[in-house]
Amino acid sequence: MALNYPYEIKDLSEHENSEILRYFKGIQDSYVRVGPKGYFFTSGFKEDAPKIYNLALKADDVWVVSLPKSGTTWTQELVWMVANDCDYEEAKTRNLMERFPFLEMGMFLKSSKTKDMPNQLSSNKTEQEKQIIASMYR
Repeated sequence: MALNYPYEIKDLSEHENSEILRYFKGIQDSYVRVGPKGYFFTSGFKEDAPKIYNLALKADDVWVVSLPKSGTTWTQELVWMVANDCDYEEAKTRNLMERFPFLEMGMFLKSSKTKDMPNQLSSNKTEQEKQIIASMYR
């Protein structure tokens, strides 16, 4: 049974959104406010929040939770290797996004500026890598 996401998610007014975009340049084109304190998230959060909130957890799940630019990718790689008996050969054959998904990546990639990114990122990739890239944009 899926639960409703417990916090209100509000679209920003045109004025608020343009103010944020003035200071935060990049691939985003809109933001939302979330919860009673009105935290800002990318607009893709509206679609992904209920999915993440209702994610089925397993007893052996391992989470890496970190701040940006703090060694997240390195830590994911290290944790995966430890949890998989240092299987270097398997690690070489599977992309890190497949072995250790970045759960909230999709919310950053849902904007009008990223519509063609899957095609751009998929050039010269294996079919498996193309599927991983496409899944981030769903």
